[in-house]
Amino acid sequence: MHRRRAALTHTTPPAPQKHDATRQADAYCILFAQNAPQEQKKFVLRATSHLILFDDFARTAIPIPKDTHASPRPSAPAFAPPPRMPGWIFRPVNDSNIGFHMRKRRIEPNTRTPTKTSIVAASVLLAALSSTTLSSTAFAAQGDRTDTITPEMRKAMKRDLGMDSAQIPRYIDTERHAARKQEEARQLFGNAYAGSWMERDSTGEFKLVVGTTNSAFAAKAPTLGAEVRRVRHSLAQLETSMSRLNRGRASVAGRKDIHSWRVDLQSNTVVVTAAASATAAAIDFVAASGADPQTVRVETSTLRPQLAYDLIGGDRYTLPNGGWCSIGLPVTQGGFVTAGHCGTLNTAVTGSNGVAIGSFAGSSFPGNDFAWVRATNTSWISQPWVANYAGGVIGVMGGLEAPVGAVTCRSGARTGYRCGIIGARNVTVNYGGSLVYGLTQSSACLGQGDSGGSFITPTGEAQGVASGGALNANGENCSIAAPISFHQPLQPILNAYGLTLRTAPSCGRLNPGNSVAAGTSLLSCNGRYRLSMGYTGWLSLYNSAGSVIWSRGVSGFNGMPHRLSMATDGNLMLYVFPQRLPYPQLRWSSVTGGHPGAFLLLQDNGNMIIISHQGQLLWASNTAGL
Repeated sequence: MHRRRAALTHTTPPAPQKHDATRQADAYCILFAQNAPQEQKKFVLRATSHLILFDDFARTAIPIPKDTHASPRPSAPAFAPPPRMPGWIFRPVNDSNIGFHMRKRRIEPNTRTPTKTSIVAASVLLAALSSTTLSSTAFAAQGDRTDTITPEMRKAMKRDLGMDSAQIPRYIDTERHAARKQEEARQLFGNAYAGSWMERDSTGEFKLVVGTTNSAFAAKAPTLGAEVRRVRHSLAQLETSMSRLNRGRASVAGRKDIHSWRVDLQSNTVVVTAAASATAAAIDFVAASGADPQTVRVETSTLRPQLAYDLIGGDRYTLPNGGWCSIGLPVTQGGFVTAGHCGTLNTAVTGSNGVAIGSFAGSSFPGNDFAWVRATNTSWISQPWVANYAGGVIGVMGGLEAPVGAVTCRSGARTGYRCGIIGARNVTVNYGGSLVYGLTQSSACLGQGDSGGSFITPTGEAQGVASGGALNANGENCSIAAPISFHQPLQPILNAYGLTLRTAPSCGRLNPGNSVAAGTSLLSCNGRYRLSMGYTGWLSLYNSAGSVIWSRGVSGFNGMPHRLSMATDGNLMLYVFPQRLPYPQLRWSSVTGGHPGAFLLLQDNGNMIIISHQGQLLWASNTAGL
């Protein structure tokens, strides 16, 4: 349905804990996980004849034998490298990590001995627990500090979500933590994994919750910085039932009273939504599909999904039939992505000012609901912005997928800028007989004419384009107490057409399609670390003291052009452009290809990481705290 317009919207963890550690030795300092529980706050690391680690939570002492073969510094005992212990990693004490900050108080070197090597040392450096884990606090520091949240974004979050000013920065920390930890939880729990989501408590605060079918995994809560909740069904079981419902879709073809089906992580079920008059038909649909009935429940709704048809994200564009939709997200190939139901291949598109933009270069609906409008009129320039409908814009910083329970906001020409909570992913929606798979459900309201518009998080991470929702007779659901809306995730659109998201400049981040040329640098957001592409062919990471803490060389190519590129397939690549050759030569890569949408982060702790668009850690330089 359209307004002769288009729109298938148309249609915590607790704040990171600081930890105490003291030590009287020069060999190693200890790094604690930032997400350790409150009970685990105090640790003491002492050097006598042995190096003793006292854990105030477990109340155990672990001796680390002295290494009699080491060559100690003068006046300092010698110790063997400490053993591997869950929850802890160690770094050698050096000039950059002597002392640490606790409640803005620095612990100074031990004054009882004049040697620099006998020190009181501790560290809460924001470091990963291993090369395969990542500190959420460090991650949250990259280009997404709360001072980058615009006043308009804050206003929308307060209006639509009832959040106050103090809750917003805490939410941002939790969102980043959850985005990273959900993949770690999946790997940690294996077949017992039952999904991860963000949940809001009675005070309005958010926390990460991880479901598991094995109660023994409750002990992993400190590692994940999350509540671990025992549930009945694994995510694999729920997804199996979801797949069987999708395969049995023919039995509901043409029916408008069976609306959608989805995996609902919070209730640990697959939910089939239908009109009250179609409850029996929904039950028959489940039975015929072969889905496990123990995993499925049926809920009723008086509102059904509807399509809506009515180069900054959220602005209106018009179609030859008089309908209109909303611009989605900008791409570097020219134009923007939007909803597939808004137009078919080669359909002409005009801006709200009446000036021609271009036409649909690709469109997929039903099955999917995405499209690419290529701007052939060079007067139109795709900008990395989303309209906030308050006189400003929100910068598109990247495409990191937010977890279930996170805040998402959307911009559209009908209802403006609205925020809500992500409720489910991989939702199958029945738009009056046209089935669409893999959508994301949220409570960010919309109306006919918002179709194709931008979905984005408060931190500027693009999520996708508006598809539709359960709308009232006025063609919108913003007047409904609990709106249900759907959007098409972004990365499948980019993959389908080989597109790259256009993003705004950001400190400490190299997004797909971006590069660092010879003579230029990428700076961490705190300005303490610098990744430089030298004219000599060396790629070097410098700390605040000017020391090289990581490098990759391209010897023998001094003076030739070089470039570090974040490829769209997820590979970080160092190229040299030799003279007399028509093509560049690859000299080094991170070997992380096959992950479209992955990007590089130079964290404030000095660690470089590459993570996928779903938050999975793919590569790390292991230079945290150096």
